[in-house]
Order: sequence, then structure tokens, then C-alpha cells
Amino acid sequence: MDYFYVADGFGNNGLVNYYLKSRFKAGENLLVMLDAHQFTTSNQIMTGEGIALDRNLGTELDLIISYNLTKVINLEGGYCTMFATPALASETVKNIANAGLHANWAYLMISIKPDFLK
Repeated sequence: MDYFYVADGFGNNGLVNYYLKSRFKAGENLLVMLDAHQFTTSNQIMTGEGIALDRNLGTELDLIISYNLTKVINLEGGYCTMFATPALASETVKNIANAGLHANWAYLMISIKPDFLK
């Protein structure tokens, strides 16, 4: 799930993504990554009534594990969680009534990159 793939809803508020990424090589073929993101707006968010909202939109944590089966085949799996704030669902940002402020998702990907394509 990607809340910020398209910038609609942010208008002149802008989007700031502070992040911390880590990588740990757990073995010759195993890589573990942990990422943390803090999303805010660059400008103050105002409601239609002129009330200022918190600029903090939420925090996302991503755990990704990548394993090379061979030089050609890679497996990658990830688990991500988003802790949104009411400002993200507000009428001036995403405009979602009765939005849930916590989301989880996971994925599994198989990549095959044959040598003859290089």
C-alpha cells in the first residue's frame, strides 16, 4: 500500500519523508533491511474552518528480507505497518471519512534475471 504514490491531496502543503534505513548482511545470500519513515507536510495544514492541524502525517516501519537462491533468482519478502495520524485522513489531505489509522501489509516477490539479458 502506498499512501503517497500520487501527490493529490497535498496541494501546496508538500510532503516531507524523513527516513532511516538499515541493512544487515546476515549471510552470504541473506540480506535483512529495516526502514523507518516519518511523514510530515512542509507547510501548515488548515481545515475548511481555518483550524490548524498537526503537520505530522504518520510513521511507517518496513522489514524486508532478501535471499539469493542463485545468481539469477532472488526471493524478497516484506512486512510493513503504517501508523497514520488524523491529519492524514483529514478533509484537506486525503479526505477519507471514518478512516482507520493503522494499516499492515506484506508481500513476497520472486525476481528472475537471466544472464543473457546483460
